[in-house]
Amino acid sequence: MDDKLIAFVNENVEYYERVWRKKYSWNWAAFFLAFYWMGYRKMYKQIILFNVIYLITDLIWFNFAPNFDVASGVTALIVGIFIGFNGNKMYKTKAEKAIERVSDVKLNYFDEIKELSRKGGRSKVGVFIGLGIYLVFNFVYDAIIKFL
Repeated sequence: MDDKLIAFVNENVEYYERVWRKKYSWNWAAFFLAFYWMGYRKMYKQIILFNVIYLITDLIWFNFAPNFDVASGVTALIVGIFIGFNGNKMYKTKAEKAIERVSDVKLNYFDEIKELSRKGGRSKVGVFIGLGIYLVFNFVYDAIIKFL
């Protein structure tokens, strides 16, 4: 793994170096704690994307599925499996895009490494941001359901 990816990942470099060599890999944290894991890894756009998917599919199930709870649970399971299988890949894509954006700014090598460390890595606050995004979407969902 090159220095820029190492700077971005910051923690668990050996794990990501190993799983990024594979075409597919499984991430248990991403499967069981999807929004928290994505928040921990600062993947906020992905949290919003998957919440939008949940919101849209749940609204569809609410209106058309004979057993809404089962349909919603199946959706959650499918999305969880998808994130479990693709979480590491999504994280690598995020890292590569961050490296590209930082490289475009034309900083010197040490400033690039410092900026990538800042943009990447882990975030305990990100866990709460992920939870906050999830709660906002649940609030929106509840508000929409009340009007249907």
